[in-house]
Amino acid sequence: MKALFGMDLSPDGTTLAVYESPVGLFKDHFEVRPTRLLLYDAAIGALQARAEAPRHVTVIAYSRDGSRIHGMGREMHVFDGATGQKVDELPIHGWDKGEYVQPDVLDAWSQFKVAGMVTTSFCTFREDGDSEDPEANRTGLLTPDLETRAPIKGEPAAQLLLGERLKRWQNDLHRRHAGQYRGL
Repeated sequence: MKALFGMDLSPDGTTLAVYESPVGLFKDHFEVRPTRLLLYDAAIGALQARAEAPRHVTVIAYSRDGSRIHGMGREMHVFDGATGQKVDELPIHGWDKGEYVQPDVLDAWSQFKVAGMVTTSFCTFREDGDSEDPEANRTGLLTPDLETRAPIKGEPAAQLLLGERLKRWQNDLHRRHAGQYRGL
């Protein structure tokens, strides 16, 4: 069982949610088995619920009221907090990307306890852009709110969270050092 990233304790502390990627180990091969979301009684460790879950989920996070569990992977999967059954899906790889290619998302940080948001980095670039042009690239953080499931908009901090300041800094750095590292 793999549970390096996919674990969270419910807000009331009674249930432990674990994303499981079981693999059968045999003398001459491995057998990949269906992935699941398991819900355990946190006090005694008894299994309360088991439900099939999509592959490639690395971060799971309860909503503040415990009614939903968000599983971040190629998409944001939403599970019922009591049964573990999948109830919704929000796009990440499937977002309306406009002129950009499908984003590369690194879902490896569980930074949501204090802020009430899941935060994960992404990068993408313009389909028609030159790979040497820093203006063709876009990096940032996906920051859906665990209560409203809405992205942050309209605040000065959103520029930083959505990567605009980071992009300007990268562009300035690229311009100052253009060509310095070519051929390495």
